[in-house]
Amino acid sequence: AADYPWFRFRPKRLAVSGSQPALERDRTGRYVALWAHLDDLWLATSLDGKQWQGPINLGQPVNSAHIEMAPRLVVDRAGRFCLAFLSDRGQLRQYATYTCWSHDLEHWSRPVLVTPAYHADHDFIQARDGRYLLVAAENQDGRYTNALLRTSQDLIQWDEPVDVQPAYY
Repeated sequence: AADYPWFRFRPKRLAVSGSQPALERDRTGRYVALWAHLDDLWLATSLDGKQWQGPINLGQPVNSAHIEMAPRLVVDRAGRFCLAFLSDRGQLRQYATYTCWSHDLEHWSRPVLVTPAYHADHDFIQARDGRYLLVAAENQDGRYTNALLRTSQDLIQWDEPVDVQPAYY
């Protein structure tokens, strides 16, 4: 894509925890790769895993004037692409987890704030019972302190966090 920012340098902010790409397969077998690059989220698709179309910038409302990173992508039972990611778009400029969804990878719902607390990393799945589960590792003074689990039926309303286990670091 002509708008993809290719740079010869690697800014330090790209080397943070949680900047790994996400890879998912939809109901038709198409591969979807999603990653963070220079503060935005990008995606590419492939039918065979060898030839890729993209990269495509997710644009607004997912990308903002702030940092978006650490994407986690799930194709839910309804066939929607459900995305969880970290962003510092909030008033405190702390990395918080947001979720949104798309039917076609082009039009995304407005991101919903899952939790305003700073999270060093997170993971995201849909359980067999249909609930969405998001586990996030809290970080205090540069080390993980505990993992918190939140659940949602609709990606909009999220239950209060449950402490999964205390960290032993």
